[in-house]
Amino acid sequence: LQCICSLETNCQLDKGSLEYVRDIHELTRLIWLRYAGFRNLLDIYFYNTEDGRNYKRVCKSAKNFTYDIILQRKKALQKNNSQFDINIPQHKDFLNILLTATDESGNSLTDEEICDEVNTFVFEGHDTTAVGITWVLYYLAKYPEYQEMCRDEIIENTSGDVKLEDFPNLMFLTMFIKESLRIRPPVHSIGRETIGPETIQGYPLPNGTVTQISIIQL
Repeated sequence: LQCICSLETNCQLDKGSLEYVRDIHELTRLIWLRYAGFRNLLDIYFYNTEDGRNYKRVCKSAKNFTYDIILQRKKALQKNNSQFDINIPQHKDFLNILLTATDESGNSLTDEEICDEVNTFVFEGHDTTAVGITWVLYYLAKYPEYQEMCRDEIIENTSGDVKLEDFPNLMFLTMFIKESLRIRPPVHSIGRETIGPETIQGYPLPNGTVTQISIIQL
């Protein structure tokens, strides 16, 4: 939340202090619950269960929290528009980038699109980052010769404190991290729903078909 929208919280130390954080953890549990049984994948069944009703309630709560932050930030940007500069570090959080982004026609993102992006970033960013780092550390421990090469590269190309601008020079470390992510991707698959009839390799997909891309099998 600090990186995304500069929101000061104590959620790292006190996970129950913020309702939004509790909502995200509950959504994680409920989504895995849906995958755990075939019946839960059926909307007509799941949304008539206690967990299904709770899922709708928590989704609404999380979205309302995000919409409130977006509204407050938009008001602040409108008020201080003459002083706002996205290139100033204190202005360059994820939410400000989304609010000031435009396409080639000059159209901005809608509040709903910004809300979806922020919630996706939070929802997918906290556990996937932890899982990715865990596997990188595992492979560094498993292959001490590569660990030594990563260490030597860092010592040679940095002053000791690794900064963002140092990363282009850390080629071997970058390749090691990417290989770890390839072998053990934190997100195993990506789901997409068609918004119109499609044909993939001769197979017709009607509108509303949910498809899965298995990253771990690529």
